[in-house]
Amino acid sequence: MKEKLAKLGLNKTEIEIYLYLIARGRATASLISKDTGIKRPTVYAAAAELARRKIVTEDFGGTSKYFTASARDLENTVLAKKKEIIDEESLVNSVLPDLKKLAQNANTPTPHIQYVREADLTEFLSRQTPIWDSNMLETGETSWWGYNSKGSTASKQARDFVDYYWKNSSKKIDLHLFSPDHQGEQELRKNKYERRFIKYWDEEFNSSLWIMGDYIVLSVTNQKPQYLIQIKDRIMAESLRRTYRRLWNLSN
Repeated sequence: MKEKLAKLGLNKTEIEIYLYLIARGRATASLISKDTGIKRPTVYAAAAELARRKIVTEDFGGTSKYFTASARDLENTVLAKKKEIIDEESLVNSVLPDLKKLAQNANTPTPHIQYVREADLTEFLSRQTPIWDSNMLETGETSWWGYNSKGSTASKQARDFVDYYWKNSSKKIDLHLFSPDHQGEQELRKNKYERRFIKYWDEEFNSSLWIMGDYIVLSVTNQKPQYLIQIKDRIMAESLRRTYRRLWNLSN
C-alpha cells in the first residue's frame, strides 16, 4: 500500500501520517507526534501539505486543531486531479491551432542581408569565402553560379585573390560564370584553373552576381564607391541557381 501511495506523490512522512489518521480517524499534531515518533514541527508541515492537497481535513471544531482522514477524501482528491488534467488537456487543445501557426511562421526563412563598403571589401572576402565554401559543401550545391563584371577581376589584387582561392578551395567546388572577355579575364585564363568555367558574353555587366549555396552576393566594382551586398536566403538562392544553370545549359 505504501508503494502505491508513494506513486500518488506522497513522501514517507506523509504516508505514515495519512495511514495513522486512516486507522485512528482523528488526532492532533501532538498525538500524531507521540504515537508515530515524528517530531511535532515535521507533523505540522506534513499534515499541512496533506490538507492543502485535500487528502486530510483540518478540524477547528474545538480548542485544539485536529486532523482527520478518510478513504473518501483520497478518492475525491484523485477525482479532482483527474478533472484538472481533463481541463488542462482541453485548454491545450484549444490553443494548439494558434501554436502551430506560430511554429509555421518561425520556420519561415528570414533573409539575412549585409552591406559591405569599399574599405572593407578585401577583409570581408578573405573572411567570408571559407564560410561560403563550407555552406556549399554542407548544402551539396558545390558550384558558383552567376556573372562577373569587368571590375571584379580588373585589378591585380583581385586576380591574386582569385588565384589564391583556386589554389586553396576544396576540389569539390567549381565555378560557372558568365563574363565579358576583358583583359582581367584573359590574364586569369593563362592560369588554366581546372574548376573555373567561364562563358564569355559580348555584353558588359555593371555589377557582379554570385550564387553560392544559400548565399547571394551582388557587387559593384566598375565605379566608385565600390560596394557589396550579401543575402543569405535558401529559397532565393535556389531560384537564381536554377535560372543560371538553365542559362548555362542553353548557351553556346
